Amino acid sequence: MNIVPHIENIGHSVATGVVSPMEIFLADDSNTMFKVPLKRQKHLCDNLAKTPLLHGQESTGVVIFPNDSDSSWGYGLGLSKAEVDAAKDGRIGVKGANKVGPKLVVPIVYGCVDYVYETSDRHHQT
Repeated sequence: MNIVPHIENIGHSVATGVVSPMEIFLADDSNTMFKVPLKRQKHLCDNLAKTPLLHGQESTGVVIFPNDSDSSWGYGLGLSKAEVDAAKDGRIGVKGANKVGPKLVVPIVYGCVDYVYETSDRHHQT
């Protein structure tokens, strides 16, 4: 799956080192569709937010000026054959007996936008 984020700076400072990490997984029940994405997003983005700022880091991402936007880069997200097979066979998120009828499997993409600005000593996210 190809995803191109469109990121807009609605703040008053220049956002530097802007990155938007994303991941994908398959969901096949209400728990994995509604609760798991928030847990996975928190884990992914909190770990990035805890990373110490290094001098020159702002050059590793995109720079977006206030009231400007960027869609200059994209991501290719994929699933392994084992992940797809597990979803088809009902081995993810299903407890108890198999349900009758076609199985609904939904790809879920999650992530955040991480950035820094000149006077900050930490990561910021949305």
